[in-house]
Amino acid sequence: MPEATNQPGSTRAANGRPLLSTDRAPSPVSRAVALLKLLVEAGEPLGVTQLAGLVDLPTSTVHRLLQLLRAEGLVVSLESRTYGIGPELQRISGIVVGGMKLPELAAPFVKGIAHKFDETVLFGEYMRTHGSLMFTVRADGAQLLKYEIEMFRPLSLLWGASGKAVLAYLDESEIGAILENESPSPGKKQPLPKLCALLETLAEVRRNGYAVTQSEKLPGARGIAAPVFNAAGVVGSICLTSPEMRTPNIGVVKIAREVMRQARELSRSLGAPLQGKPADVL
Repeated sequence: MPEATNQPGSTRAANGRPLLSTDRAPSPVSRAVALLKLLVEAGEPLGVTQLAGLVDLPTSTVHRLLQLLRAEGLVVSLESRTYGIGPELQRISGIVVGGMKLPELAAPFVKGIAHKFDETVLFGEYMRTHGSLMFTVRADGAQLLKYEIEMFRPLSLLWGASGKAVLAYLDESEIGAILENESPSPGKKQPLPKLCALLETLAEVRRNGYAVTQSEKLPGARGIAAPVFNAAGVVGSICLTSPEMRTPNIGVVKIAREVMRQARELSRSLGAPLQGKPADVL
């Protein structure tokens, strides 16, 4: 849930972005937009008192703004005396997202992680009809040593963190069918696992919320990936890849948390119902 400071005019969401303008007195429009941002980013209904505290406004003002938004269908009032996003806001969001392709939506999140850790980050799109993964977005850090990574080509879901992060959220029958068509790993030529062993590995991916692999796709490379969802299910993954020597074990969890956070935000923008998804561990 977003957090706010107690300083008038300096209220911020948990992601650090100002909820209300700090360079001038907030207008009714900016206050209404701040309420919408809170409801969207919270991912759950919020009460008037909660919202008033987060935007540092009187409850009467917040209630009046919510009624105006409710009249336009942008928010809905619920039996629990809370407010959630309304059907008109969902419709508008659907039009915006529907007009963009998945790589366009994923690119800012991929670039953000690459900039933060100075490593190569990829978005892999799940190709459902082929049972494969295709890298469609790449962002590089400033490191001189980079891997040659095949873009826009169907790749294995079995080998590598990017594939396992997707495979973990498919039905067991789909996993079995994909396994039957796989080959030994292209990295260290690991043999195909038994289905029971693979299912245990994927269960651990779901528990952690991310996948970590070493030298499965590329010799000497470590991948750290988290799944991305839309309203229908898993659609891909965000993966940071780097030489094992540059990513000590102590840094894996730190990187994984950021990759999961960005994957969660991308999933949110795609309309995923995030309750119960792996990023909730953050």
